[in-house]
Amino acid sequence: MKKNDKQAGVHPLLQIGPTVERQGLVVLDNIINMPFTGDEYISPFAVIALCQQGTLDAEYGMRPVVFRPHDLSIMRAGHVIKTKTISADYRTRLIVMSDEFLEKFRQRNISHFDAHILYYITHPSCHLSDEQYHQMEEAFNLLKTVSNIGQFCREEMMLNVLHTIIMMRYEFCPIPNDAVRNERSNLSTHFNEAIVKHYRKSHKVDFYARLFNLSPKYFSTLIKSEIGLSASECIDRYLTLQAKSLLNERRDLAIQQIADLLGFSEQASFSRFFKKRSGLSPSEFRDFSNQSSD
Repeated sequence: MKKNDKQAGVHPLLQIGPTVERQGLVVLDNIINMPFTGDEYISPFAVIALCQQGTLDAEYGMRPVVFRPHDLSIMRAGHVIKTKTISADYRTRLIVMSDEFLEKFRQRNISHFDAHILYYITHPSCHLSDEQYHQMEEAFNLLKTVSNIGQFCREEMMLNVLHTIIMMRYEFCPIPNDAVRNERSNLSTHFNEAIVKHYRKSHKVDFYARLFNLSPKYFSTLIKSEIGLSASECIDRYLTLQAKSLLNERRDLAIQQIADLLGFSEQASFSRFFKKRSGLSPSEFRDFSNQSSD
């Protein structure tokens, strides 16, 4: 990953997107510039990161997080990430997984996966001791070796080694029972998950408030008290980031098609929404992105 990737307007995870979709899982080493500093973006893939050195101060799911040496992080696809600062010596290893591969893993480990997924969202990283870190490095190495072998039984072996890595994380950093119980009552966490799942279906606060059997006004008040943004701001922010991603990366799609994918009834309403949030019309934003990548 080169330092000028940002200037070219190409996100590093999107560069390897076809490989991830084809293989299901890819292990990346010595990553130094991801995420981009200052940018908000929606991760297209689930990622497990092992910080080798340096620090990264960021937001994940609208909550502050700091990644330090020997931190292991689990981050789901579809959630907003924003890097505030990153040290010059920052370096990490990544396991990048497609949605299809992650669903296969979930089906094999559904009880653990579903029980702890909310905890991983609000507590994406845990710190490993020196010994634990070296053991995790060995597990990453094994997964990389398995991912690079021939087709025969590769997926089965990758699923088995990934399960080992997740269980090692659970063994090294046990999740307190009361913490899991508290996350189930965390409204903003559930709301973020609902946006990721339903943003194409509805852009209205009323829709999400009904999911939680709350009035729209009270629902938005509770969300703002937890994360400092109103419910409508959270929805609009997510839609804007999805729109920018589609305009940048899906240049084969017309503006009307992107509006349809985002759940807008017509192109004009999408254009009004996008210009209000970004200062540019969708076509102007796409043209500007084209010029930036030249």
